[in-house]
Amino acid sequence: MTILQRGARALRSAGSATDDAAGNARGFGPRISARVRARSLPSITAHAVARTVGRAPLLAAVTPLGWSVVVGAATAWILGTGLHWIEFSALAAFCMLVLLGSLLFGVGRTELAIEVRTEPRRLRIGQPGACTVGVVNIAKRRLLPVDLEIPVGGKPGPPFQVPRLKPGAAHGFEPFEIGARRRSVITVGPATSVRGDPLGLVRRTVTWTGATEILVHPRYIELPAFGVGRMHDLEGRTADALSPSDLAFHALRDYVPGDDPRHVHWRSSARARSLGTGTGLVVRQYQETRRTHLLVAVDGRTAAYRDGEDLETAISAAASLALCALDNELEASVVVCDRTAPDATDRAVLDACARALPTELTLGELVDRGVHEAPHATAVVVVTGGVPDSGELFRAAARVPESARTVLLRVDPGARTGAFGRAPAILTMNTLGDLALLFSEGDLW
Repeated sequence: MTILQRGARALRSAGSATDDAAGNARGFGPRISARVRARSLPSITAHAVARTVGRAPLLAAVTPLGWSVVVGAATAWILGTGLHWIEFSALAAFCMLVLLGSLLFGVGRTELAIEVRTEPRRLRIGQPGACTVGVVNIAKRRLLPVDLEIPVGGKPGPPFQVPRLKPGAAHGFEPFEIGARRRSVITVGPATSVRGDPLGLVRRTVTWTGATEILVHPRYIELPAFGVGRMHDLEGRTADALSPSDLAFHALRDYVPGDDPRHVHWRSSARARSLGTGTGLVVRQYQETRRTHLLVAVDGRTAAYRDGEDLETAISAAASLALCALDNELEASVVVCDRTAPDATDRAVLDACARALPTELTLGELVDRGVHEAPHATAVVVVTGGVPDSGELFRAAARVPESARTVLLRVDPGARTGAFGRAPAILTMNTLGDLALLFSEGDLW
């Protein structure tokens, strides 16, 4: 080893020692070493690639097929240079040229204002809905043609292609129809613009709007007016039963020992005494006023029904009962599978039924939840399928307060439609049309 080589080695050693000392003095050396030891080379590489792609939106637009082309080009280049094969080198150059050409389709910025309007927002099964789409170019330069994607119900919607637009120009598309074939929540959107090459190597997307929900309400039928409810308070509808003390005046009758003197009608009593009829005293008689708060609970277990459509029939029956109660100016609450509407209105009932999804709550847990949501219910209807046996039904009915009348409604197309028992009443229906026949009896309440 010559003197020059020894001197160079000494200088390098001294410089390395100085750098290490300086790094240790600042405290960076140990931290860098520990950080490098804690993170393996693959994780460091992945992190670096992710940061690079995140900072370069154009690289983020490269599809998996595009990255496959990049890997193929790199492999061909290594083989071409290592084995001196011109064919592989030419293939690598061709792949890179194709990728660079594809990247040109994603160059540039798109600035749009997109409106997605759905009418109506609530549909019945079989009722068509319409969706209107409008686009405005809010950029200061001309907009090149771009594709627009608007998924409907989680599936690809009809294709839209926005033409060339001048700055500030608008373009509207023909409304497209949205079918409502089943009870569901249809999600429309979000609207996303797509720019890419014909080969699918580059796909640059920008989301412009949020998602819009369309509620498809279940089927329901009109039912005859319910019978009146159990005695609950002095507000509500008048009953046929007569009461010695209430709010709704009915008629006058002769005094009977034990009647409250405060209800004596003195003017009529004086007239009756003058005519010499009766005992001479006449008291007021009232119509008993009662208030019904209907609670409808639907079993959400798919295992409780013999067929998947039976659950839909049960939800339709619950909606029909609740809407009938509201039409008769009664209070109603619904617990439909995983949804509740304690202070129900027509819209709240139908919306809860539209959003309802299967659950694993047992009948007893379902009744407990309903009683918790509507503690003042005077009538409870529990709707389930044909699988639960009578023992499970009676155990669930036992959880209802004694002050409320309980009706257990089973949806079973294979059984005979009819009513069985009185306390609680067990009703069986085959189709939704049987509901009106079953609840035509007012004494169920």
